[in-house]
Amino acid sequence: AGSADEAMACWKVVGGEGKGGIIVREGQGLDSQKAQERLSTGALVRELCLEGGRLQYELVSGTGPRTGWVSLIVDSKKLLQQAGEEHPSQPGPAKLSV
Repeated sequence: AGSADEAMACWKVVGGEGKGGIIVREGQGLDSQKAQERLSTGALVRELCLEGGRLQYELVSGTGPRTGWVSLIVDSKKLLQQAGEEHPSQPGPAKLSV
């Protein structure tokens, strides 16, 4: 089974409320340059690359940098969730309580 889908996953920004959105960085590393704009809460982005809790995205709708890297979770708060999670094809680990 190949993990690369032809249709890349879309993600919705659910974090950053009250802060004008979430921080975007130009590189994957947390020490890379911050983008001047934040990615707006409610924005929809397309996944380009997912590595170690960091998502490289391309903006689909909403406001913010057209592309960049964001963290999926900060301080155990989810910043992005996969779009279309309302009807998941298979149960994900998010549904399990430990």
